[in-house]
Amino acid sequence: MELWFSEFHTPDVKHSMRVDRHLYSHRSEYQQIDIYDTPEFGKVLALDGNVMLTERDEFIYDEMITHVPMAVHPHVQDVLVIGAGDGGVVKELARYECIRSIDLVEMDEQVVEACRRYLPENACRLDDSRVHIYFDNALRFIRRRHAQYDLIIVDSTDPFGPSEGYFTREFYGICYNALRDDGIMVNQQGSPFYRHDAEAMQRSHKRIVSTFPISRVYQAHIPTYAAGYWLFGFASKKYHPVDDFDRDKWLGLHLKTQYYTVRLHGGLLPAGVFGRDAEGGRVKMDPNIETFIGCDSSFEEARIVLFGAPFDSTTSFRPGARFGPSAMRHESFGLETYSPYQDKDLTDYRIFDSGDLELCFGSAELALLDIESRAEEILAAGKLPVLLGGEHLVTLGSFRAIQRRWPDVHIIHFDAHADLRDDYLGAKLSHACVIRRCHDLLGDGRIHQFGIRSGEREEFRFAREHTDLHPLHL
Repeated sequence: MELWFSEFHTPDVKHSMRVDRHLYSHRSEYQQIDIYDTPEFGKVLALDGNVMLTERDEFIYDEMITHVPMAVHPHVQDVLVIGAGDGGVVKELARYECIRSIDLVEMDEQVVEACRRYLPENACRLDDSRVHIYFDNALRFIRRRHAQYDLIIVDSTDPFGPSEGYFTREFYGICYNALRDDGIMVNQQGSPFYRHDAEAMQRSHKRIVSTFPISRVYQAHIPTYAAGYWLFGFASKKYHPVDDFDRDKWLGLHLKTQYYTVRLHGGLLPAGVFGRDAEGGRVKMDPNIETFIGCDSSFEEARIVLFGAPFDSTTSFRPGARFGPSAMRHESFGLETYSPYQDKDLTDYRIFDSGDLELCFGSAELALLDIESRAEEILAAGKLPVLLGGEHLVTLGSFRAIQRRWPDVHIIHFDAHADLRDDYLGAKLSHACVIRRCHDLLGDGRIHQFGIRSGEREEFRFAREHTDLHPLHL
């Protein structure tokens, strides 16, 4: 009877290969580990039923995740590798004499032991004197490191199960802190072909974009991975993966490779990548799936850029304002783009809808910093930001960026509530305090409030003395 191994790429698609022998099977503390011997692909390592590598095509993955950053960064000395317990990435890194230290953090010791025994060609450099292996949770390990590495390679499994934590904003943030000022992080992004994988990849990449000033995606074709088409993320504090590629220096190393070439590197980036320019901070964005009606311009041609801040962590009545940006977009299609009162049409303006930010719900300040950063990027690109909330506090993030660019700016505030409390339940960053925090930046006479009908006595006293208040008269 023939033995076949099948990996499901989707519930409706699977990739199968005939197996000569089932060499190893073990359920570790974290996952199911299997190694098969196959006639077509040689030995195959599978974790929880997903192919991690085959002897036939593992060199493609290992070369592309290693040599791309190594050919860009001018002086890599200290490297952190997360995952990659099979040893393939370490094998490629160990070919560089300039590297003095390689820290390998692998969660599952059983993966390393199985690969030492059954995949010795991959694991052959794990005993290099520069390699230090830590069997630990990567998040816990990296939190203790600050400005320690020139390069971090995240060779994790897909963003489901044990490796899910390696695709979060928190993880990318602590990687950023663990890198030196010109550090690079490279990670596997998965396949963009199947919808479920593509959505996970897009979420991951947007989190990286919000963390690193330079972020790009590059590609490789790996036959035994889903759809045979695989993406890698390149995130850097300083270097661009193509503009800063030193072709002659890398060729001078005389490294022999089977897939990676300098010609391939020169044409590395696929079109339509969500990212940023290496110089000048110009933002490039893909349009949101559902845009506000009439906002059909591309980012490049737009004069106005719309973005959403789905945040409601300080609301006091009931949550739900975080659904505001998407709800406004959806309901906008019940409107007309033309206004007979102004004789103007939204389509006459160049407006781009960049979608919603992914905000930290546990920290108002971190959420405000993300909003502020996005507004700054849009302003730096010579465009006008328009923010959709979200609770009232989100205004402060965007306003900080605008006030720095135009110090003499005025605020026109239409609201039922004054939002002038100095604190609300002890919190100075609250929906009830947002205009007071704006006043902290602006000073007297530059906030004009209309329609106010509710607030504490102290808020109205403060308004009469410090803002231009026009209360609602019934």
